[in-house]
This record gives sequence, structure tokens and C-alpha cells, in this order.
Amino acid sequence: MRNEYGTNTFIENTRLTKVKAMHALLQEVALSWSLIFIQRIAHE
Repeated sequence: MRNEYGTNTFIENTRLTKVKAMHALLQEVALSWSLIFIQRIAHE
């Protein structure tokens, strides 16, 4: 499966999917950390 640029589209799509998954994971981690941080500030 090759596109007109000669790169393997399956590998490209797999790599993009991994990047999107990592980005989503990082966003979740950042969100939970900020919530913990806000709660900690609110308690003090």
C-alpha cells in the first residue's frame, strides 16, 4: 500500500494514531494534575 509520494501509508497512519493517542493521554494527565493543584490551593 503506497501513495503517490512513495511512503507507506499504513505506517504513516499508525504513527499518526500513536501521536494522537499520546496527545490525548498527555491532555488527560495535564487536566487531572491541574485539578489536583487547584484543589490543593483551595484547601490552604
